[in-house]
Amino acid sequence: MKFQGGHGTLAADGTRFDPYNDTHTADKDPRRRWGGQYPSLWVNAGGGGTFANIWTPNTYAQAGMVVSDTQTPGHVYQISAEHHVRTEFGLTRVANWEFLAPQTEEEAGESPDAVSFDIRDPAIS
Repeated sequence: MKFQGGHGTLAADGTRFDPYNDTHTADKDPRRRWGGQYPSLWVNAGGGGTFANIWTPNTYAQAGMVVSDTQTPGHVYQISAEHHVRTEFGLTRVANWEFLAPQTEEEAGESPDAVSFDIRDPAIS
């Protein structure tokens, strides 16, 4: 599965969509704000399950994947979260989750200070 948006996106005709200004520090169109949308994938409020083979290079999303407020087991296999401005994976008040073979990647212009995993207030199971 691929979440479209920003880096890695192709237009409907197959051509590459270019989300960069001349310095690669923002979109060409200032109304399209990097990091201004909800996370590409958000599991919340007791959610869980298995997530596999996902690519989320959406520069416009706050994060590639966020998991919050759950102790339901979750298994994440081979997800690639790339090119988000602040966070690739965010976990808040989460227990019983495992991430196997996660991949992150940043570009100097769009996300020099991004964090691969932002883990806050871990839940105790």
